[in-house]
Amino acid sequence: MKSRLFARIGAALLAALFPLLAVAQSSDEASRRASHDNSQRAAMVKARQYFFGPENVDERTGKVREDKVIFSWFSVASFAVAAKGRVFLLDSYIYRLADKRAYVPVTVQDLVDLKPEVIFIGHGHGDHADNAAYIAKLTGATIYGAAEHCDAMQGDAGRIFGAGTTVKCQSITTAGSAPGTEVRTLRVLAPDLCITAWKHVHSATVPVDPTLPPNPINAVRDPRVDTLFPPNPPPALDTRTTAGAGGPIPIMYQFTVGGSDFTFMWHDTAGPLKEQAPQLLQFFTTLPKTDVELGAGVSIGEANNGVRDIAMYVQAIQPKVFFMTHTDNFNIGASEFYVQAIQRQFDIFNIPQADRPEVRGLHDPYDYVRPYLMTFDYKNDLWRDAKKGNRHSRFCAG
Repeated sequence: MKSRLFARIGAALLAALFPLLAVAQSSDEASRRASHDNSQRAAMVKARQYFFGPENVDERTGKVREDKVIFSWFSVASFAVAAKGRVFLLDSYIYRLADKRAYVPVTVQDLVDLKPEVIFIGHGHGDHADNAAYIAKLTGATIYGAAEHCDAMQGDAGRIFGAGTTVKCQSITTAGSAPGTEVRTLRVLAPDLCITAWKHVHSATVPVDPTLPPNPINAVRDPRVDTLFPPNPPPALDTRTTAGAGGPIPIMYQFTVGGSDFTFMWHDTAGPLKEQAPQLLQFFTTLPKTDVELGAGVSIGEANNGVRDIAMYVQAIQPKVFFMTHTDNFNIGASEFYVQAIQRQFDIFNIPQADRPEVRGLHDPYDYVRPYLMTFDYKNDLWRDAKKGNRHSRFCAG
């Protein structure tokens, strides 16, 4: 009798304890989740303050102020951008990548901590699309690019994280489509930004243009680099892209900031449009005015035609400010030679001074992650343009 009584009492006590144990386990799990969330938020705040400036980022929430457009260059044509408070990447490649900050003071983990909403791919070569799939998988960011880019991104995700792993990727253009035949509106950041995108032409070598005098760049690579910045071991994790068919396929983007007249355009390569897609030069003139152009300053074909192709993009787009990119991994430390060459090319084209943009070189390694060099008040009257008007693109209503 006593043993049965003790058994009943023990069972009753266990029954009473089980809910308490479950509550305790649930409380422990919630505490762990909260600690993890707090740790991630702290890392995001730190990364955003690093890329966009501590004065522009809420130290508690990581929210970036909404009255600015901030670009933070982190090598080649890659930018971290905060526009109207929305955070995204233009390309995701880091030159001379290592597991610690080196020649470029940015790691892949810095970009993961940044928590971008979107990663826009300019073209699929490794010096532009490396790291994109890895960052997208860990942050939930959506990648935008050509259909061929999305195929590569899914392959990269499977290689890095295991077979069957996927990332979010949206195709802007269909596989094999010709440059300029598909012009798309992207509403991923609407209503804060309206985005128009289309395929253009990758840089390439064409014969010497007989209609123009030569304009050699004569770039001199900075010889001090390897002494001042010795190469580091490669990263422990390989987050490179396989690129595939999407490697040379380029997409251009024009962004309009909602409720303003401010626009910016980004392209990470500049091809020989005169020979390969002259219709695009005409198409550029039909777009809304561009205030800031972030464009490649180098070309595979520069030995024959220097910066001719780059200057043709600029001449057709007519920005107020032109930031020249991509010179660092082409001729490290030689950016000023390209800036001088494009000014000479404007002279060759006889572009009136009033129609020339303010050319701002991005000089490695000094200008990496210096957001105050590229911060804009998008409501400033400076962006009004009586000559071309403030019309939005017909692809971006509103």
